[in-house]
This record gives sequence, C-alpha cells and structure tokens, in this order.
Amino acid sequence: MTNTLLLDPADDVVVLTAPAAAGDCPLGIGVALAAAVQQSHKLARHALAEGAAIRKFGQIIGYATQAIAEGEHVHSHNCAIGAHDRAYAIAADLEAARRAIPQMPPRSFRGFRRADGRVGTRNMIALCATVNCSATVVRMAADQINRSGILADFPNVDGVAAFAHGTG
Repeated sequence: MTNTLLLDPADDVVVLTAPAAAGDCPLGIGVALAAAVQQSHKLARHALAEGAAIRKFGQIIGYATQAIAEGEHVHSHNCAIGAHDRAYAIAADLEAARRAIPQMPPRSFRGFRRADGRVGTRNMIALCATVNCSATVVRMAADQINRSGILADFPNVDGVAAFAHGTG
C-alpha cells in the first residue's frame, strides 16, 4: 500500500497520507480509484455490505449506507452514524493507579509558613498539554518563561509549570 495508513489491524479502512488522483491504485491491489480522493480521507480495505459496521482506530465510526467495494472512498456519501454497543472499560486500571500515586496526609496542603506565622500558597501559571503532540512545546514554553525574567513584572506569580502526559 502506498500513501496509506492503517491505524489498527482490525480497521475496515485505511487513511490516505497524500491526495490520490482518479485512476491511482493506492491499495496496491489493482483497484483504481473512480475519482480523486483527498488526503486524510478513508478507503475500504475490503468489500463492505450495506449496513456493515465500519471500523477506524479499532472502533466503529459508522455503518455502510450502501455496498462499498474494496478500495472505494468511504465518506459521508456511503457511511452514516448509527447506534451500537460499546465495550469501554472505563477506569479499569483505577486501583493500580491509586496504589501508584503517593497519598498526602489528610488535612494538609502544600503551602509555606510566612515570617509572621501566617501560611500561604504558591501562585503558579499552569500550561497544560491536552495531547502528547504539544507536550514538548508546553515544557519549552514554561522553561523559557521561567528563565526570561518576564515574571519579575508580576510579583504575585511564582512561576510557570508545565503539565504534559505521554499518551494520545
């Protein structure tokens, strides 16, 4: 397969990583495209009967509204959303995660004692990455802001912290 991406072995479709012209055979099986298909659109990996579930990322993304031939463009003209059961295992690893996270003593917080005996907390700006793609950018931005001296103009701000994760 050229210029295609298979996201999950169970998928019924591949995603084009480059535009394909009419007559191209991106699946490498001798099936030519009847019309041009845009980059990031889907092609059927195999024939799909009308009503068949269509999977991408291993999840049902819709149902064939008509028979779809192997190598055919799969889009809103032949795919529709429909109800289906989902077998999500929400919080399946919750107990393992709880055991891995150190517990703080009850009735405490991470503050500091002032010279006059009062307590205070830090005022931090949080930069949060919602996807792994932005994790490096968030870390670099926090480092740059903290090193730049710009926070001197904001005496009530103690610093910038980056919060990133390593998954999708």
